[in-house]
Amino acid sequence: MTTILEHWGGLEKYYIDVANKLNEANDLEVDIITLNDTFSLNFIKLLSIYNLKKIDQKVLFKESSAEIKRKLIKTNYIKCKNFYELRKTLNNYDVIYSKNELLEAFIFKFFIGYRNVPQIIFGCHTSLNYPNSNSFRQNFRNFLYNGLIYKFLTSEVKAFHTINSYDFKIAKKLFPNKIIFKIFNPFNFVKFKSKVNESMYKFSNDKTKILWIGTLTYLKGTEELVKIIKNLKSELNYKDKIEWIIAGNGPDLNLIQNLIEQYPDIKYLGFIDYEKVPSLINSVDIMISTSKVETFSFTTIEANSLNKPVFSFKTSGQKDIIEDNINGKITNSTEELIKEIKRYVDKCYNFNNISTFISKKFDEKVIYSDLEKMFKSIAEKNNNGKN
Repeated sequence: MTTILEHWGGLEKYYIDVANKLNEANDLEVDIITLNDTFSLNFIKLLSIYNLKKIDQKVLFKESSAEIKRKLIKTNYIKCKNFYELRKTLNNYDVIYSKNELLEAFIFKFFIGYRNVPQIIFGCHTSLNYPNSNSFRQNFRNFLYNGLIYKFLTSEVKAFHTINSYDFKIAKKLFPNKIIFKIFNPFNFVKFKSKVNESMYKFSNDKTKILWIGTLTYLKGTEELVKIIKNLKSELNYKDKIEWIIAGNGPDLNLIQNLIEQYPDIKYLGFIDYEKVPSLINSVDIMISTSKVETFSFTTIEANSLNKPVFSFKTSGQKDIIEDNINGKITNSTEELIKEIKRYVDKCYNFNNISTFISKKFDEKVIYSDLEKMFKSIAEKNNNGKN
């Protein structure tokens, strides 16, 4: 991936967890390779221009390199300073697993050369298509990823790994002659639940405690979150019945700061180290997600693992995780999500055995077995003749 692990988002966590687990196998060696900090900073500047908003670097470099390396255990973490070094490093491997975004595809096509490196799997952690696009930026992105440009840039990618049913169907349609895998993201339920510290977070006992956790960005629905809170704060029947807890940082932090100025009782916790997330989730009643796009929601599974329901917008990733009235609710609009939150506060729902349901649906052993088979099957097809 081009961005460094210190950004510590969902994909960075995926890379760390999967690499650590696969390295436990006797016949696998998995390393993580990124471009270095300088490249990442320059890329952030380009994103600032694209988003017409300056991105504060402080909200992106969330953990030190030393802390990341500690979490990697036996996994090697290599940062390349240029494309020549990157190409040379990649040739030490049998299979390359890469982000599927345009930037990575462009680098492989024009700066590395697909034929100069081993077989490549593109992991679709960025959705190939944003359903229900309602902005020029989202529609333009769909045009790029679903048209000739993306097909040209990925023409020599060997396989695509999708992590939800929606993207699997899209990939099969876009790339009928390529190998397409659908394997959900793995999750260690036992390890996550073992980190709960009952005394770490204490909130109101006589209110419904609602948590929102994530990166404060447009796609994560910061604007919608603000609208939901303002709506329920303005209603006499609900303003004193809910305790709002927000955790996260990001480019849209100013929206939350403005909200807190209006409603000082909102608990804003800032960026939370992942080690503390289980305790935070365990201390609330329900979690909501306002993401416009979600290929696979770790936070939903994390909440469900602790028997907390999740109320969310209808996104491609959430549809594979949430089943209505079993482990949460899927809604189609901000207004509908507000309505369902009211119903929950009014005790119209009774969720039971959420943890059992979600752990059976996402069996970690099965998922890792499928990932291992995927890598080995592509390694056998390596044009370089490696075993």
